[in-house]
Amino acid sequence: NPAGARRQLMGVFASDLTPFLANVFSDLGATSAVIVSGYGGLDELTTTGPNQISQLDGDRIETYTLDP
Repeated sequence: NPAGARRQLMGVFASDLTPFLANVFSDLGATSAVIVSGYGGLDELTTTGPNQISQLDGDRIETYTLDP
């Protein structure tokens, strides 16, 4: 982000990329980030199936599944 935002939300099509991108945001100086990948390869949250979420909070990254 050219504006230097320290907090970001990003969607990605491949769920295996969520923890990788959380690490990238950390390396770029973000203090908080949420990276989501929805069921069926969506780059957003969905109500039709499980969503993978990787959340950066300071120096901690947690990855979990949200299944509506």
